[in-house]
Amino acid sequence: MNQVVRRFNVLFMLIFFLFALLILRLTVLQLVDGELYAQAATNINKKVYTTPGQRGWIYDRNGVALAKNELVYSLSFLDEGFKKAQIEQIAINLEKIFQVYAEKDERYKAMNRVTIMEKLDAGYAYVPKTDDPTQRETLIKEAKDGTRFDPAEWELQDAPMMLYRHVPRKVAQDIPDTIMFQVQERMQDFPGIKVVVDARRVYPYGSLGAYIIGYTRDIPESKVEDYLPRGYTSFDRIGMTGVEASYEDVLHGLPGKTDVLMNNLTRRLETREVYPPSPGANIVLSIDAAYQHTVENILREEIKNLNTRPVNPLPNVKEAMAVVLNPYTGDVLAMAKVPGYDLNVFDAPDFSARYQTEVAGREQNVLVNGGYQPGSTFKMLTVMLALQDGLMRPDEKVLSTGGVKIGDRYLKDFKAGGHGWVDGKRALKESVNTYMYEVALRLARQAGPGNAYRTQFDHVREVAAQFGLGVLTGIDLNEEMVGYVTPDSSDFRQLGNLAQMMIGQYDGYTPMALAQYVSTIANGGYRVRPHLVYSVNEPEENSRTPGPPVYFVEGEVLGRVGIDARWIRYVQEGMREVTQPGGTAYAVFQGMNVPVAAKTGTVQRGTGQTNGVMVGYAPYDRPEIAFVVIVPGGSGGADSAGPIARRIVAAYFGDEPLLPLAGVPDEATRPENQP
Repeated sequence: MNQVVRRFNVLFMLIFFLFALLILRLTVLQLVDGELYAQAATNINKKVYTTPGQRGWIYDRNGVALAKNELVYSLSFLDEGFKKAQIEQIAINLEKIFQVYAEKDERYKAMNRVTIMEKLDAGYAYVPKTDDPTQRETLIKEAKDGTRFDPAEWELQDAPMMLYRHVPRKVAQDIPDTIMFQVQERMQDFPGIKVVVDARRVYPYGSLGAYIIGYTRDIPESKVEDYLPRGYTSFDRIGMTGVEASYEDVLHGLPGKTDVLMNNLTRRLETREVYPPSPGANIVLSIDAAYQHTVENILREEIKNLNTRPVNPLPNVKEAMAVVLNPYTGDVLAMAKVPGYDLNVFDAPDFSARYQTEVAGREQNVLVNGGYQPGSTFKMLTVMLALQDGLMRPDEKVLSTGGVKIGDRYLKDFKAGGHGWVDGKRALKESVNTYMYEVALRLARQAGPGNAYRTQFDHVREVAAQFGLGVLTGIDLNEEMVGYVTPDSSDFRQLGNLAQMMIGQYDGYTPMALAQYVSTIANGGYRVRPHLVYSVNEPEENSRTPGPPVYFVEGEVLGRVGIDARWIRYVQEGMREVTQPGGTAYAVFQGMNVPVAAKTGTVQRGTGQTNGVMVGYAPYDRPEIAFVVIVPGGSGGADSAGPIARRIVAAYFGDEPLLPLAGVPDEATRPENQP
């Protein structure tokens, strides 16, 4: 009995002791830490983040999808206040999965512990243990190149976070189903990791319209915080070039809104969807994809012809470009440069290798930001300026004997012995330099004695700007630049250079600017803004069609040139004579079913090489297209750019069949079709 009482007393004392500890703990919580916990319980922070809407699609004017989205799986990470050891274990577990697929997919070679920790961005980073700068640099490079992680070479240290803790991080995009299933089945090994449905941008026709469409990339980490207030998420992609970049605000989907409730002490999150995301608007371009494809193929074939022709081959010709506009509406009908590059390269598993072989050196959109001297295609402006300023009469003739001495330089005509007596029209027809040099001399005398002629450089540029030369054309591409303007210094403003300016051997212009210049002549003197987007459309649920238009992009007249309509008509007639017997482009367009007005140009590059240039419009009497062709490294304009121009015109008017789109990706990227 005494033993039972004794046990009971021991049990009572134990229970009493435990209650005493509990009361003590409650006292501490209430009196010592009570204020902290009360604040933590009541101080709930509401964070707002967005979920992306599907990016709008891009179509040609016939409804052919040129840029679309494909649903893929991605991995995201949200830090819920994990300890350092937990973060490290997440990286280890992910590394094991990705390294299994490293041999199948190059993207996963670099998914080692170092790069995964960087993507988790949880306040920690692996750094090399060595203090030797060279070895550190080598280790970091090897990690990025995919060298397997060696714990003996790295240590985990605290590091600043690139994003706020409540912003989800993208760990991997477009993962295969096998990785997705492994993560889903072993969620306990991947706390904070979530499989999300994502969108991958796809360009069905590869390199088709590369300099029109552009491409998208993930938002750079350094700019994520700038985009978040604009309704983006850290998972979004943004346009980097082309229409993708210039119409980013239109294509980007309207974000959904999600409230995140966060307790300051425990960091536990609760999410509440306020409203779902909605897709961005679709865009319809002004181009016909089949015609664009045909133009690109013509460029590719003619480069090969120039390289391999039996007579006067030009093996150094590596590229060619063309722009085709509607001179009245400003619609871009084709805008091409060959070689281009496959827009899908930027999402390819072997991106690094392919970029170096397929993209490097080609990415610049020289069609709107390059600078090319126009050569003799500038002579239409010279003739109009001379007539408008009263320097020449329309029936006045200048004697061409083969060249003119200006200062200490003898400037030649391309025809030995000269062209005889020529007026402005014949000067265009036969591309007579002497006529243009005489305009320069009269322009200089008009300015006054001494060096007063130097002000005439500005006068010529002012007239040229009315036609779109030396200024922005206004095309709807953010990448546009004005070309190349020769520096305004006395070293360049010499009388001989004023003469060179009159034959297009001074300032350089973009191919798009030259197209606007020719369009302004073709339509009778109205400078029209070129545009690639035809309409912006409401998104369709199945995306099989562009959807109903929200608005159309109309052609905008930027101004009427200050040249009398009589003189514009005068050079139009001169351009028509260029394609008639005796004209420099007669052989090019002989036998065409549509009447063409044109002008050839040969640009001396100062390196022993020339650029071939051809500009024009058709039909001559009722223009539907204006075109520009430039062949860097080509011979004369008629010889190198001429065959391209003829085929481009023929394809537009049905005399050369348009190529089907079916083989575009293979055909455009096949090695033997790359110059």
